[in-house]
Amino acid sequence: MKIRLLPDQDHKIMVRAQYTFDPTPHININLTWKKTPINMDNTNKINSLDVKLLRFSLGIIYFWFGALKFFPDLSPAQQIAMNTIESLSFQLLSGSTGLILLASWEVLLGLAFIMGFRHRFLVFILLIHLIGTFSPLVLFPSLSFRSFPYGFTLLGQYIVKNLVFVAAAGILWNSETRTKSASKR
Repeated sequence: MKIRLLPDQDHKIMVRAQYTFDPTPHININLTWKKTPINMDNTNKINSLDVKLLRFSLGIIYFWFGALKFFPDLSPAQQIAMNTIESLSFQLLSGSTGLILLASWEVLLGLAFIMGFRHRFLVFILLIHLIGTFSPLVLFPSLSFRSFPYGFTLLGQYIVKNLVFVAAAGILWNSETRTKSASKR
């Protein structure tokens, strides 16, 4: 059986099916779809709610993960965070001091997102943090990969899942642009 979809000028889709076992070899079916205008007011309201939910979710994650780092051996990322901070600071910061600074950074960032602050500065700080979270892939490849570049260890998977945070940061950055341009009108 062969099926082809053929759109024409009137936005109708003609489906042609050819059956070899049927005495009538061609069957034509006409389907139509309508172009409906999108109500931008509803779309913006939905997007606004989604952005608030995204901001709140990021806030909870950052607050929670940051708070865990204040308590010894409670965060599963404690040791890799300490090693990464020492490497990135060229041993100018000890791992334990860096961990307290990182925990504070994450908790404050989380609280700012939870409280609804809408500043590009927060997204910028988030992106700087994410650069640090991806650095163990380069600094400690033996801990991140079983088979470079696709066979991740559990730590590598933990790091790569932060790509979702990069996408979230992009959405928040763009929502700030839309909000500012809408307020100028």
